[in-house]
Amino acid sequence: MSLPDWDARIRLFESAFLFQEAAWLRFLEESQGVTVRGLRLRHSADAVAGYFCAAETRKGPFRLLGAPLQGWTTTFMGPIVNTLHADSFLTLLEQYCGAHRVHYIELCNPILPAAAMQARGYECDPDVTFRVAIDNEDVMWQRLESKSCRHAIRRARSHGLRVEPTDDPAVVDEYYSQLQEVFQRQGLVPTYDHDRVRTLWNYLHPASRLLALQVWHHDEVIASGLFPFDDRGLYFWGGASRIRAYSLYPNELLQWHAMLFALERGIPHYYMGGGGTFKKKFGGVPVPVERWFKAFSPLARAGRIIFKQAFRTKQRLLGAFARFAAHPPRRPTVFM
Repeated sequence: MSLPDWDARIRLFESAFLFQEAAWLRFLEESQGVTVRGLRLRHSADAVAGYFCAAETRKGPFRLLGAPLQGWTTTFMGPIVNTLHADSFLTLLEQYCGAHRVHYIELCNPILPAAAMQARGYECDPDVTFRVAIDNEDVMWQRLESKSCRHAIRRARSHGLRVEPTDDPAVVDEYYSQLQEVFQRQGLVPTYDHDRVRTLWNYLHPASRLLALQVWHHDEVIASGLFPFDDRGLYFWGGASRIRAYSLYPNELLQWHAMLFALERGIPHYYMGGGGTFKKKFGGVPVPVERWFKAFSPLARAGRIIFKQAFRTKQRLLGAFARFAAHPPRRPTVFM
């Protein structure tokens, strides 16, 4: 992508997200080693209907086009338009894939209509995100679950916990250390490495697109969270805390302060992502997230399954190694 005024161009269209802005795309290029493609969609030779934003990469013998791919810690990409003419868009997209020998494509964007995607042979990998309305502090507070959330926030405050935003890049190291501790407890390792967090900071923070929060207890940081944002939404990218501090309820307090930040900035929604019961407590509603994929050969489809299984196996093995390294077996005592 070489358009110097890319961000100004895409802001003219309703389906533009943070994840299609230049800062995020540069983050993707460095963290994933991909080649970003920003392509014009035209009504005619002199009329631009929008843009298509994706990234190309290779896995083994396969060329992949992701808008985005799973594992890129990126929510939405794909078409940037005011009105999507789905059939014409998908025809152009598959022509591009054929011309560039793309073996597999994956897209995720709420503007994509399910009927049109299915008619073109795309399969859906369904997910969900909890979307919290950011409207009024009193109303938001009442939407929190009483016992498990409001009580936890009150308890956190009674323990003297305080939440502070930070511009200190040291938050990256602190956050990742906490994340490793959380995963190690489950016998796993984080799904991304320290460099990805550093790269996120390096590109999103200078662009004023990243909120970093820390929860302090006396003179110690016991929890951290990273929240990218744009004018349309605040997004929960990652959060972690010290296991020994769970009883102080830092995570509930962290999330509440993220919501208050969005309210102060006039951001209408907080997208927490899916998974687990923790996120249900904050008054959000589960919203379907449809990830569409299509393999252009049976071998590429099989490769998708193999790569996903290999990733899970690698994470378990690395987790077992990390657990062994942290707690090696004691050598038996030999009496002479």
